[in-house]
Amino acid sequence: MYASKVPYLRASGTGAAAAISLIPDGFRESPARFAAAGPGALAVAPGVSGAGPGEVVLRLIATTDLHASVLPYDYCANRPLNGQSLARIASQIAMARAEVPNSLLLDNGDFLQGNPLADYAATSSRRRRPHPVIAAFNALGYDAATLGNHEFNYGLPVLTSAISAAHFPIVSANVAVKLGKSPARDKTFVPPFALLTRTVTDSEGRLHRLRIGVIGFTPPQIEVWDRDHLAGRIRARDILASARAWLPRLKARGADVIVALAHCGIGRPRPSAAPRMRRRPWQTCRKSMR
Repeated sequence: MYASKVPYLRASGTGAAAAISLIPDGFRESPARFAAAGPGALAVAPGVSGAGPGEVVLRLIATTDLHASVLPYDYCANRPLNGQSLARIASQIAMARAEVPNSLLLDNGDFLQGNPLADYAATSSRRRRPHPVIAAFNALGYDAATLGNHEFNYGLPVLTSAISAAHFPIVSANVAVKLGKSPARDKTFVPPFALLTRTVTDSEGRLHRLRIGVIGFTPPQIEVWDRDHLAGRIRARDILASARAWLPRLKARGADVIVALAHCGIGRPRPSAAPRMRRRPWQTCRKSMR
């Protein structure tokens, strides 16, 4: 996370979704709070208690790896699935927003694939209507999202059609349809970043205009895992190389705060020896459907 060096902005926080305190003096740490939700998880950065004069608190709320779990239902076993799904998370999102009105709702990828609902949406001819996951994101008012590796499992036409209905930016800086001489010269599959302008309120009720940059990164191993769909169509760059190339441009555009949505783990990079992760329609529960 990055915060600009203008006098009234400071940022602090830890975890996948960190609280940002925009204050005139000093830093305040706020550890991230995680609420697991089965397939997919919600990460909420708690607000800073005892806000000082003129302080603005920005809360980041993030979902990840939802895998099309929109409703609390196990389609394979044909029974309700208590405590899981975006529908269940929605109440936590509402509570988090009520606690800190200055909030952003983000998704970290792997939202389009993962259950029979996703398979049906990908193979059905009724795609004139929005994809169910995108429709749910629109209804909840997501601010931005990035692409995970499983977004590519159904091929580019399905993915392009699905995200075209999003009412929010979907970004990824390291996935390109044509490579340039450097990452910043690539023709990216989706925009590399988005610059959100939000009006936030400080502790004394005064309004401030805040420019929030959101940049996304996707596992570059998609070229291996979904080679059948992506060969000759998509190239993926190293995440760090792409970040070094694109972040200066996002700062130059005037971002006061930058949030990176990276669909990856934390640790040393290592070559991928994993097999292709292509999943055929209905493969998720084909045994139980026989």
